[in-house]
Amino acid sequence: MKKIVVFLICIYSSLSYSQIRDLYILIDNEAVFDTIRAKNDSINLKIYRLNFNSNSLEYEFYINEDQKLSKRIFSKSRKSKIIELVYKSVRGNNPQIMINEDQVVNLLTYKEMLYAKNFDNLISVIKSFDRIFISNMDNKSNDLMIVEKVTLVPPKPNL
Repeated sequence: MKKIVVFLICIYSSLSYSQIRDLYILIDNEAVFDTIRAKNDSINLKIYRLNFNSNSLEYEFYINEDQKLSKRIFSKSRKSKIIELVYKSVRGNNPQIMINEDQVVNLLTYKEMLYAKNFDNLISVIKSFDRIFISNMDNKSNDLMIVEKVTLVPPKPNL
C-alpha cells in the first residue's frame, strides 16, 4: 500500500512541475513595423518585427518675430529596438489555433511592452516562457483569439 501511495505522489509531483508555461503577445496592425510573409504548398512563414523606438523628437513652441506660432524640433539620440517573432509551419506542423480568451493566463499587449522600463529585462522575461504565441487583436471576435506559436529571434547587439 505504501508503494502505491509513494508512486502516486511521484507521478502527481512530476506532472504538476512539468506544466508548460505559455506567453500570449497581443498586437494590433499598428504595432507591426514590418511583416514578411512567404507561403507555398508545404511552408508557411511569417516574421513579425515589432518596433520599440522611443519618441526621439522634442518640440519647443514659440512666437516668432512675425507674431506667428513656430516650433523648434530637437532630436535626441535614438536607439532602434526591434523584436522579431517568427511563425513557421512546415507541412502543417504548427497550425494556427483558436482559443478562448479566458484560457489565457500570461498576456502582454504591445502597448505594455512599448512602455517597458528596461528593454533587456523585457527580452529576458519573454525568453523565460516555454512557448510564445502571438495574436492580432484586430482579428479577434467575441472571446475567441486566433494564435500562432512563434519563436523569438535574439536581438542583435547595437553597434
